Amino acid sequence: MKRKSFLRGMALVLSLLMLTATLAGCGGGADSGNDGASSANVSVDDLTLPLAEKVTLKGLTNFPAGSESEPNNRTIFKRLEEKTNVHIEWRTIQSDQWADKISLEMSNAKTLPEFVFNAGFSDTDLLK
Repeated sequence: MKRKSFLRGMALVLSLLMLTATLAGCGGGADSGNDGASSANVSVDDLTLPLAEKVTLKGLTNFPAGSESEPNNRTIFKRLEEKTNVHIEWRTIQSDQWADKISLEMSNAKTLPEFVFNAGFSDTDLLK
């Protein structure tokens, strides 16, 4: 059980690191006095944890009925935020309602999360 939690935690840290690198490389807008250097020149090798500035990402996950619905109240996510300086704004769906609500959540491109954690998507869902 501990190994499974550890592996999930490490997967989350790695995905957060990749997302942070992607967001840093894809940042839009005008340069603000950085001598013409593009933000696309940031590589994963240049990133150190915790990040110098706090980053907020939006995530979507499910939770079992009768358990804590806010992932940020769980010890593992508190520790990950402390170690990475990455805050996650979660939208959660109760597990028994996941099949009904996930299509609605994913249908609006303006409210799509930056990542889905522990989703259990089937091949058909991924193709949609």
